[in-house]
Amino acid sequence: AALTTDQATALSSSQIKGLSSADLGNLTTGAISVLTTAALAALSSAQLAGLGTTNITALPSANLSVLSTAALQGITGAEVSALGSAMLGLLPMQFIPLSTSAIANLSTATISGLTAAMVTSLTTAQIASLTATEILALGAPQISNLTSAQVTALTTSQITTLTVTQIGYFTGTQVGDFTAKQLDVMSSSQSNAL
Repeated sequence: AALTTDQATALSSSQIKGLSSADLGNLTTGAISVLTTAALAALSSAQLAGLGTTNITALPSANLSVLSTAALQGITGAEVSALGSAMLGLLPMQFIPLSTSAIANLSTATISGLTAAMVTSLTTAQIASLTATEILALGAPQISNLTSAQVTALTTSQITTLTVTQIGYFTGTQVGDFTAKQLDVMSSSQSNAL
């Protein structure tokens, strides 16, 4: 039988550490939603990955900041998409610990909801892992906050995917960060939008 919410609330961090990822995945959303700060802080990457898309959204949002960087590396791409940008913004260090495969599986709604702080916390590897669909979901708030390193990390495929409108969102400083290779692959319409 599944744990009740009262039983889940009573779990200590050592008891949480003893649960397998399958055990955690089998908890009800009600039980997940009442896990204490200590219990959340004790989660491992395998346990977090085992929660699945339904249970991960049941995590108490007020306590998400206690999840460890090591645990966050276990979040799957499907779980990231299920969380959405609002809950992702509550995570410590935002996107830094998320794998490139998790980043590559963000929904377009999550991508378009990224804040300036979330965008600047993405690594160059994470930027380079954005899919064509994700690139098309970037708006002015995301593009205009890319750092110099992030701009140069954009692949030529990503550059050619950008719309003329999106090219217009790059600031003058960012335009100066484009590499010769990136500029070479731009269409004349894209170049004219700079």
